[in-house]
Amino acid sequence: MCIYGPWVTSATSGPLSNDQAARLLDCVADAIVVLDRDMRLTYLNATARTILTGSADGVMGDSAIEYIHPDDLDPVARAFGELLEQPGAEEAVQFRVLSARGPLPVEATATNLVDDERVHGVVVCFRDLSGEEAFRNRADVLMAAVEAATDVIVLLDPVGRVLHANAAARALFGDDEPTHVDVIQPAAARILIRDVGLPMARRTGAWTGEASISSPDDDLSIELSLAITAIRDERNVLRALSLIARDMTEHKLIEATLRHQARVDTLTGLLNRGGLMHELGSMIGRCGRDAAVGVLFVDLDHFKIANDSIGHTHGDELLRQVAARLSTVTYPSALARYGGDEFVVLVPRVQRTTDLLSLADALCSSLAEPFNVAGTVVHLSCSVGVAVAHHDTAPDDILRAADLAMYRAKERGRNRWALFDPSLHEAANRRLQLQAQLHRALAADELGVRYQPIVELDSARLVGFEALVRWHHPGGRLLLPDEFLDVARHAQLMPLIDDWVLGQACAQLGSWQRTHPALAGELTIAVNLSAEQLARTDLAVAVAEQLDRARLSPSQLVVEITEHQLLDGIDTTIARVDELRALGVGISLDDFGTDHSSLSYLSRLPIDVLKMDRTFLADASSPAGATVVRAVATLARELGIECVAEGVETHAQVELLRSVGVTHAQGFWYWPALDAADAGELIARQLTAAG
Repeated sequence: MCIYGPWVTSATSGPLSNDQAARLLDCVADAIVVLDRDMRLTYLNATARTILTGSADGVMGDSAIEYIHPDDLDPVARAFGELLEQPGAEEAVQFRVLSARGPLPVEATATNLVDDERVHGVVVCFRDLSGEEAFRNRADVLMAAVEAATDVIVLLDPVGRVLHANAAARALFGDDEPTHVDVIQPAAARILIRDVGLPMARRTGAWTGEASISSPDDDLSIELSLAITAIRDERNVLRALSLIARDMTEHKLIEATLRHQARVDTLTGLLNRGGLMHELGSMIGRCGRDAAVGVLFVDLDHFKIANDSIGHTHGDELLRQVAARLSTVTYPSALARYGGDEFVVLVPRVQRTTDLLSLADALCSSLAEPFNVAGTVVHLSCSVGVAVAHHDTAPDDILRAADLAMYRAKERGRNRWALFDPSLHEAANRRLQLQAQLHRALAADELGVRYQPIVELDSARLVGFEALVRWHHPGGRLLLPDEFLDVARHAQLMPLIDDWVLGQACAQLGSWQRTHPALAGELTIAVNLSAEQLARTDLAVAVAEQLDRARLSPSQLVVEITEHQLLDGIDTTIARVDELRALGVGISLDDFGTDHSSLSYLSRLPIDVLKMDRTFLADASSPAGATVVRAVATLARELGIECVAEGVETHAQVELLRSVGVTHAQGFWYWPALDAADAGELIARQLTAAG
């Protein structure tokens, strides 16, 4: 039978009447409509009328556009237009119609019979997709989903026989038709599932656990998370059990990697700070009342110098070599990299403190042999703080104690150990108190400047001053720099103090020059700058502003830097010194010879003045001491650098200095550090004496 809209013909009995054809088409389950060229409805069968209107009433003459979802209108109209250009053509399209029940997905087949004299339109047959067979056959869909799942899914009967195993399960068990959970290997996993998991699920309804099974291909261990669930009918009769397993191998590996990274230093392979704290807490927890845990805090001396010299990449290699050296000494004790160039050794079950001190000696000795990093020979030493933790000691407290002891070792000269004692805590608390007071001192104008005269040795003529900071402590004492500058450095107050002293010193020299015009340009003022100040990229600009404010020539200012500052960062120091020299400021190397040798730096730094440290003069009465003084003076002379001796206190020292060619000096033999008023009187007397 051929259908063309309302006209139907039979191959055997000829044309049907219109009524017969209409009744026949109304019995068809699919919706059938006919559209004219303008997409108006010229015919609808009963199914189409029911879908579009919800009743048998007709919608003849309505535009089909009214029944097409707005979002689908453009593609449908485009397809309809293309179809009109091809007589007899068919086009399949899916879209949504606006049915009486709301948007309805349909699949339509449209045939262009506009030129057929029996139809004169486009015949559209469409069917409702909301009742798609895949949705009606829900069991097939679920089974397909189970089969496609990446998790292992096994359906078991109540006694543990396999009813169905999905593809993932068959691959994991290495069996195309597993019949029982006994196929699981190794035995430990099989017993866990068979003798623990299944009985528990039967009894309680569900069981979860983890197991390691063997891969059927390469015997590698596969980590599984397991879930067994009982399936019961409406009468609570156990019908089946589902076993679902998920491969957690990669997850476990990632988890183990993260745990490793959380506790292990990636550079050295040692414990990191997190691992150290965990291990220390565990050791203390296992420590009985009669035993203890030893903690040795190791800090590399002057590592920054080596790191800056060889570069950070090679610096990392140096740290790895250090870690290897320390490991050979500390095994089997726990060794950790605390951070940067700091290491910590944990020694469990310590019976004698002397054992820890012997280990500290061994740690220092282990670094005595030079390191070779990419062909560069590097010398290192370390300072070690030793502390003992008992069963009731907090990990943070014992680490702080060892850290304090380590700083005591550094204060005593480095490359040695120091044992913690309670006085270090007291000293640390005093430092904290002093730090708080120092913050207030800056705001309360409690700092002051003293001026140490610098004289020409041959004539004893005054040529300048060194500005020295003092603190008028609220307790009534006048504190010297050694008593508070280290605290200021740790509190990051040095740039503020340096700025203040520089401003005071320049302003004071400017004031003296205005009081004594004949003095203009005759005196210099020397000011100490900290490493923190030398790190400032705008240092030269700040100095120039102070000089301009005080109306001083740059040549009247001498900036003093210490040998220790050179060691903390030679490249940065040279850059700042070059900028100051370009400004016209003089550069003095202070405390020469008190730290590592600066001979390698003297040729690189544009130094004007070399200040011989007072410790050399203290030993000058001996032949060996006098030889050292002579050597320093000769070095300065050969380099064309002015030499100033500090701490001159006796006539014999003056004579020695003159004999070796030292030209300038300062110290109590001449004058102590003076306040501004006394220094001003000294200037006036010098001018009067000069006539």
